[in-house]
Amino acid sequence: MTTFAVTLHLTVEGPDELRRDHFERVTDAYAALEAIDARLLDCSWGYADRGDHGEIDVDLTVVAKDKASAFELASAAAWSAIHDAGGVTAGRAERLHDPGQVRYRMTDETVELVLA
Repeated sequence: MTTFAVTLHLTVEGPDELRRDHFERVTDAYAALEAIDARLLDCSWGYADRGDHGEIDVDLTVVAKDKASAFELASAAAWSAIHDAGGVTAGRAERLHDPGQVRYRMTDETVELVLA
């Protein structure tokens, strides 16, 4: 297994008063996942309010067999945290559209090998 650095860039939409509070619930949910999955080594979350939406940068360090597996693990962990906190992601947002719900979309990602 190899260590990879994965960066996910997300946008979050929903009522202004809910976005920041929900972001904190997502980071707490991710911490709970990280505590039980040894492949999730480290993570930092950043949030920027852009008026009608928020932008989130997630930097994760994971252990996986290859770049594709690293991306799959990192994105699945982030999506799980979002769903565990009561948010929705692309696809689910269209099926479950509720104007009072917080919706997340991935806008970009990078996966890099971490050299020891």
